[in-house]
Amino acid sequence: MSLGILANTMKMSFLKNSMVFHNQKINILSEIEHLDERLNYKNLEGHTLHVGPLIRKEEPYRNMTQSERMKILTTYFMLFNKLNIKYKTFIVEKTKGQTKNDLIRSLSGQVMEFVNSKHNYFADNKFVIYYDNGQTQVSNILATVFSLYDCEFKIIKPDKYKLF
Repeated sequence: MSLGILANTMKMSFLKNSMVFHNQKINILSEIEHLDERLNYKNLEGHTLHVGPLIRKEEPYRNMTQSERMKILTTYFMLFNKLNIKYKTFIVEKTKGQTKNDLIRSLSGQVMEFVNSKHNYFADNKFVIYYDNGQTQVSNILATVFSLYDCEFKIIKPDKYKLF
């Protein structure tokens, strides 16, 4: 099983972090190839989705229209609906007066609660956590929460893993 961190942003009014779960024994290569074909058709060869920058119209999406960005998002949603994957998104609302530590503590609590609720699943499976090591706090949460389980951490570049 792999666990990829899909999106993470602290620049909006919410701190969001998603995990994607994919059983790597299930071959999804043909679906990924189809995704690449669709993205190539849209002049996005080798593209990997970064939801936060896409929504906020940041690089590499800065010069795209809302319609173009929506088409990219739709292409990925169509793929996700076809695949046998699961995902979990953690959302922490930012409120006035909260510190960055308050937000991280709340995110950590949500991740820990989720993992504890799925203890049997995580305890019975070896899995790989793919992460781009983008935020030290998120890396620390993952390392702490998953320290009791048989998992391997792989630092990746998002453009090397489509389910990131």
